[in-house]
Amino acid sequence: MFPSIKAYRWPDMLESIRRSSFETTNLGMTRWSKLRLCAHVALVTLLVVSVLPQVSAGQEEESASVEQQVARLLDTLQSGNLGERDAAEEQIIALGKKAAEFLPEIDANTSGEMKIRLERITTKLGTPANPAATSIKASRATVSGKMTVSEALAELEEQTGNKVNVQGEALGMMIDLEHEDATFWEITSDIMSQASLCVQPYAIGDDELMLATHPNPPQDIQPAINGPFRIDVESIRVERTFGQQAGRQLEVNCSVSWEPRLKPTALVLPMQDVVAIVAGDEEEQLRPVNPGARPTITLTSGGATTTITMVFAGVSRERQKLKSLRGNLLFAIPGERQTFEFAKLNSGARQTQKNGNVRVTLASFTRNRRTYEARLLVVVEQVESIRRMLQSQEAYLRDAKDLRIESVADNEFPGVGGSAGLAYLFSIGGDPKDYRLVFEMRGGFSEASGSYELTDVPLP
Repeated sequence: MFPSIKAYRWPDMLESIRRSSFETTNLGMTRWSKLRLCAHVALVTLLVVSVLPQVSAGQEEESASVEQQVARLLDTLQSGNLGERDAAEEQIIALGKKAAEFLPEIDANTSGEMKIRLERITTKLGTPANPAATSIKASRATVSGKMTVSEALAELEEQTGNKVNVQGEALGMMIDLEHEDATFWEITSDIMSQASLCVQPYAIGDDELMLATHPNPPQDIQPAINGPFRIDVESIRVERTFGQQAGRQLEVNCSVSWEPRLKPTALVLPMQDVVAIVAGDEEEQLRPVNPGARPTITLTSGGATTTITMVFAGVSRERQKLKSLRGNLLFAIPGERQTFEFAKLNSGARQTQKNGNVRVTLASFTRNRRTYEARLLVVVEQVESIRRMLQSQEAYLRDAKDLRIESVADNEFPGVGGSAGLAYLFSIGGDPKDYRLVFEMRGGFSEASGSYELTDVPLP
């Protein structure tokens, strides 16, 4: 169930998120040519270097027979036959906890499907893949009495840190709440019910849940709420297709919402975990048309809601509803924001600061005609997290009066040896000794994962 959290290891998502985040960011260097270099200009170049964590050695062998069986079954888990892979997974689980010590560690080289299977195996064996795993729990609050929607949402934000906005005229509506130490979604769902509101997937500001007036909110489809996450069915359609995928297909569109405080940067939908059961005299299980896919959604824009689509093959015309639709979602949750500040920019000395798993070194700050170039070396212990950490980074200057000076342009440039580079351009009107360079970024990522189940969903 939602939501366990484990050390972030998502190599399969890395390239997809890298392309999405950096290709869609408007950091064009063409803006630089528009600058009038009448003042000093500082070019800040960040080289981001990642360090691969060491993989610890396995425990000593206790049973040669079990080790050999696990080794053989692990090979079968990479078979091209789905039935053989499923059978091998069940056989490893049947060996019991003694098999756990011979399972490989999940690392940056573990394939997407193997990662999920290993996590399922270790969960059933009672030996989680990441012993240091903790839980992301739902926020809780107490909101009671008669009040307007606006007052209720303000109280909820004060207690949970979750900002909720409403489109329409519902903010002034009077509602009656009686919630003591209830979860964020319990209270929010009650507000939505009384004020006839629904989740709006498009937000006005950053990191806020957007609700909108719904004249006839559906009462027959209940959302799936699990911890800080919520899944709503948005639309369902059945269509007849031709060609290679000929037949009737069922398309289910859902909105996925989360507590805004979490600020996830990516969502993955493993289709092999999705199961749809159609009600009837004899229950029918529908199969996804793309069972091996793992759609990745980069959550770089504002808001606390996104949409997912699941397509199934072989639905019969006579079927009236989905008895159950269940699956698993994976979220990348950023760590706490870390700040690194460097003064005495004219000293020429190397300066190093470490915060958590991030170490930043100001290697040099040198003048080149009318520009100043600062080189920062950023070392991150989790190599697979570096790209996502850069999605939330920023650099700026502080002058002698502590006024913040934003960069006038920035861009990505190719690094070397597995590094990534970012460039910032600042326009300053004084001596660099009077300025401080500030660099901020998230200090690592964690993976929140868990199951969901929607029930009694009517079919068109």
